[in-house]
Amino acid sequence: MQAFELNSFHPAVTAVPPSDFASAAACPHPPAVNLPPLEYFSAGWHPHLGSRLAAFPRSIPADEWNPHGYWPDLATLVGDEGGSQLAYFPVGLSAFSVQVIYEEGCYRVLQYRDACLVARGEAESCEEALAISANLSR
Repeated sequence: MQAFELNSFHPAVTAVPPSDFASAAACPHPPAVNLPPLEYFSAGWHPHLGSRLAAFPRSIPADEWNPHGYWPDLATLVGDEGGSQLAYFPVGLSAFSVQVIYEEGCYRVLQYRDACLVARGEAESCEEALAISANLSR
């Protein structure tokens, strides 16, 4: 799998080429987690991107690296019928970012510090994938 740059202003976040979505393995069954439910974009939220954004949370809660949470950068939304992905960044200056990849019933959450992948999680829900990545980063 070859990565490509999502945002020239944030080269630390790379995307999985859409052609590689279909070759992904089935999503593993994660352990039970207790996180508050995320609020997702509604299909009517944006006139052009609405249905593509509907799989993604409107924000990602604060974690040990960023006390203010992460917000989506809509310019980083890429994908096709096999899956899509969106990058999230903190409001202030930070070396950390989060990439959420959705592929037909499976979420991958990748947490970066600059160009280094520091945590990842895979699950059937974004909440579970975030919890798995948070537990692995400790």
